[in-house]
Amino acid sequence: MLNSIKNMGWEKNFLPSIVVFLVALPLSLGIAIASGVPAHIGLISAVIGGIVVGAIAGCPLQVSGPAAGLAVMVFEFVNQFGLAALAPLGITIGLFQLAMGYFKLGKYFKAVSPALIKGMLAGIGFLILLSQIHVGLGVKPLSGGIQNILALPETIIQSFTQNQHSLIVLACSLLLLFSWNKLNIKYIKSIPAPLAGVIFATILAQNLFPQTQFLSIPESMISDLSLFAGFSWDSFSLKMLVMGLAIAVVASAESMLSSIAVEKLQPKVKVDFEKELVAQGAGNFLAGLLGALPITGVIVRSSANIASGATNRMSAILHGAWILLFVLLLPQLLLMIPVAGLAAILIHTGWRLWAPAELPKLFKQSKGDFVTYMGTFTFMVAIDLLAGVLAGFVISLGVLLVRLLETERKTQEEDQTYTYKVKGNISFLHLPKMIEEIPTHESKKIVIDFTDVNYVDPIVRNHFDDWQTESSKVGTRSQILYRNELPKEIHV
Repeated sequence: MLNSIKNMGWEKNFLPSIVVFLVALPLSLGIAIASGVPAHIGLISAVIGGIVVGAIAGCPLQVSGPAAGLAVMVFEFVNQFGLAALAPLGITIGLFQLAMGYFKLGKYFKAVSPALIKGMLAGIGFLILLSQIHVGLGVKPLSGGIQNILALPETIIQSFTQNQHSLIVLACSLLLLFSWNKLNIKYIKSIPAPLAGVIFATILAQNLFPQTQFLSIPESMISDLSLFAGFSWDSFSLKMLVMGLAIAVVASAESMLSSIAVEKLQPKVKVDFEKELVAQGAGNFLAGLLGALPITGVIVRSSANIASGATNRMSAILHGAWILLFVLLLPQLLLMIPVAGLAAILIHTGWRLWAPAELPKLFKQSKGDFVTYMGTFTFMVAIDLLAGVLAGFVISLGVLLVRLLETERKTQEEDQTYTYKVKGNISFLHLPKMIEEIPTHESKKIVIDFTDVNYVDPIVRNHFDDWQTESSKVGTRSQILYRNELPKEIHV
């Protein structure tokens, strides 16, 4: 037993696991609040993501747990069906992912448009940021993005008259978080920003603003767990299933994309995407049985894991064990954390997900990707996450179609020949313009060059074949060149 633990590189992964634990602890608490559930439920999911998913993961350096990317959807799900509905949600996600892994469908998530994913994450970040401003100022957030935007002025005004303590804790915590990585101090830079934020907010609130709102947790978080978390299966509905499957798709995509990012960060450790899906499915199924939050692979924790020198899955497993020990031995420390401090961490996380500074770069790189991004983002904020994903998918297909139909047309005129050359793909939509562009020369030979065309619509081909026959009757010499075909030429 000791040899097997040693072979797992326990000593090499001990310090990375501590770093990940310190990053995951405040984030798991904050994500639970952003999801509309008690804070301790996020810690339960973090334990499952570390110990269970980490033990069987196909991406050994990936760290799993509750993710900000699901917080908006889970908030809406809990808002509609209640806290107990986390049980069927986790089970639905788990079964979906187990099936996807069994049928080896994980690789198809690589085909999702990167612009759609960026737009989805940006929308999630923006919605989290909006909702957590309300939470940090002591007001319950509304369910929609537009509603939260409209209610924001009233919440801010109210904070100046009724919740000054929360406003000060929130503002000071945000100032620290946004400036933390800019501090050029050797030992300070090694402390994760979320941990620094929660420690600072706790000290500030405990000493200067004891009247602010603090976390509340059950006396015994472990004994509070129960199979299916009191859910009655008589209330299970088709709408619940559809929303659960939508969250399952997003959770799976986020885990797979995080795995791809981990593989790029550490190319020596190869990823088994099907095995990773199975691991995620097992973790979510167990989370559902215990009524915990859904789990995904999380790039923030995973990148911290790699940067800290982790060599295998032992780091992820140990980080889950440290969270479990914290829950068992030091739960009273959680009662000292102000809600405004956790809200600040989530606002900071939401800003990083939104990343508005990246928009000009995306616009410059690709107008099509920019349209997909903005469509996904807009629909998510204006309606909901599912509408945003569907809109992004439709727009990305439209952008793909436009790119497939892009052509480059140019003409070259010589003494005896007029050449009309086309590159790309030709559909019937191009035909009217092409008819206008090709002149009739009685004195010159007209060459229609399609040798660099990948696909010619049959309607276009039939038109030019007929055009060649008709033009020959009025004395025009012509030649049509198709890719990998002998020239079709009619001489007068």
